[in-house]
Amino acid sequence: METALLFLVFNRPRQTAAVFEAIRQVRPSKLYVAADGPRENRPEDVELCATVRRIATAIDWPCDLHTLLRPTNLGCRAAVTDALDWFFGLEPEGLVLEDDCLPDPSFFPYASELLERYRHDRRIMCIAGAKPVDAAPDGAASYFLSIYTMCWGWATWRRAWMLNDPSLAGLDDFLARPAFPGQARSAAASRRWEERFRQVRDHGLDSWATVWTFACWANGGLTCVPRSNLIKNIGFGLEATHLRDAASNFADMRRESLEFPLRHPSVIAPDGRYDEEVSSVFYQIGADDLESVDVALARNLAMREADAQHRHD
Repeated sequence: METALLFLVFNRPRQTAAVFEAIRQVRPSKLYVAADGPRENRPEDVELCATVRRIATAIDWPCDLHTLLRPTNLGCRAAVTDALDWFFGLEPEGLVLEDDCLPDPSFFPYASELLERYRHDRRIMCIAGAKPVDAAPDGAASYFLSIYTMCWGWATWRRAWMLNDPSLAGLDDFLARPAFPGQARSAAASRRWEERFRQVRDHGLDSWATVWTFACWANGGLTCVPRSNLIKNIGFGLEATHLRDAASNFADMRRESLEFPLRHPSVIAPDGRYDEEVSSVFYQIGADDLESVDVALARNLAMREADAQHRHD
């Protein structure tokens, strides 16, 4: 595989070994491994982190290996953000896998093809490998569009990641936009996301993915979602940072495969039915006062294009 890949690891040897084997099968020509360091109050982390690093760098194929091995623990939000900054500082685009995101083999060519196809399309900011709910649009397209980033195995470009702002400096202006309720499909979802964004900005909530969601929404960016789920999250359990409920329905998501050649959607617009199900089932947000996300995102993109044209003129 010629597309660069970032592998994010920490202290879970079993999961790391499973995901590394999936990576090994596609033999990426460029592999970036970023490892957070052991926690001060967890002495067992020292050996676990060392074991994980040995597993994740055991290259037995022709490969340009880059490593970012932290001596101390930064925490999930800082470590992942820092690793992504490092990766996209060196690569214009690439795939991203965390140590608990086990991909189907078809994830790699799917994400690589869409990276090339939408390389210069500012409407698309993220390519997801996971599809956590059943809803999908009618038709034969291999993938569709969503407002939700879903970063369990994903890909993006430097041009998109450079819009990620960990400080959420533009949050107040974003929340003042009339389009915001539609961004999250409903008034209930808008309230939930506003609260979450404020927790990240004002109270240090340890979630890099929430910051990435904000970046995509603030810039009118959409995510490509495969018609079949290509990622199994094997990280649920007490040792996880966030996904501690091993009995969760999402802990046993079945991996499927995509058929090739890919069939591309004829329209670039989010699928409302899928987004509503993600909101209500995955994020467990009540649905009320539905707004048109299509109109909201179109308005945001039009605002960006008008601003860009004004600067050009």
